[in-house]
Parts: sequence; structure tokens; C-alpha cells
Amino acid sequence: MSASLTTRSDFLDPLSRCVEEAYDAIIPEASDVAEIVDIVARAVDCLTGPVLRGAASGKPSVVTVPDQRTAAIFRLALSQTSEKRPTDALVEIVVQPKGAGRA
Repeated sequence: MSASLTTRSDFLDPLSRCVEEAYDAIIPEASDVAEIVDIVARAVDCLTGPVLRGAASGKPSVVTVPDQRTAAIFRLALSQTSEKRPTDALVEIVVQPKGAGRA
């Protein structure tokens, strides 16, 4: 290797860098295993369908989430999975607070 990689951003492609700050904000807040498990379960439930549809059809889809923190987590997850499955980048995460109507 010609240059040493010293920071997490050295490993990230330009699209992934947009969620690096979210990663730093999210991880310290996940104070217990139950919260982390809940976040992972929510991501699996919400993202599996759109990811599979994107892989099968090549068409984008939108997933709505209730808050910015969840959006950042889901975007980070999709950023990482899209490195191996490029169609995951077709899933857009949109914040729609609970009780708010669609625009």
C-alpha cells in the first residue's frame, strides 16, 4: 500500500462521506444493546422490501421515517450495503414526523 489510511473517511467513497457525521452522532447515543437491536430490527423491517424491489426492477423507492436520527442510521446502512449491492442506492430515505401528512 502506498499511503496509510488514518481516518474512517479515508475508507469512504464520496457518497458515503455525507453520512460520516451522522455516524459520529449516532454511535455515542446508542447506550444499550436493546436500543441497537431495536434500530436494526426497524431497519430490516422498513428496508427489506424497497431494497428487494430496487434489485429486481432497478427503480427507485422512498422509505419514510419519523425522525432525523432514524434517517441518518438508515442512510448510513444503505451507504454501506450499496458498496456490494449498488441498487441499494436507489432507496431514498425521507423524514416524515408521526402525524404529518404526505406532501
